[in-house]
Amino acid sequence: LWNETKGKKTVLKYQVVDSNGKVVYKKTYKNTPFDPGSQPILTNGYIQWVSGQRGTKVVKTFWYSYTTYTDTVGKPKTVRIPAKY
Repeated sequence: LWNETKGKKTVLKYQVVDSNGKVVYKKTYKNTPFDPGSQPILTNGYIQWVSGQRGTKVVKTFWYSYTTYTDTVGKPKTVRIPAKY
């Protein structure tokens, strides 16, 4: 599993190789964030991980303050793809 980025688009690449290094299966997933540090697991025929990718928005504080700050919005999501082995 690894990400490839071209311009603003990122895709997830999934590849299975045999003991000789021959690619026996490969697939590309769009809009599927992957962080190798998320420690994916194999369970019930799926590779599963928690994506930490979340959006941000600029939030203005109370009416009496002119300070703005960036706040993280959204929740991490669980991602799973079928495992081929």
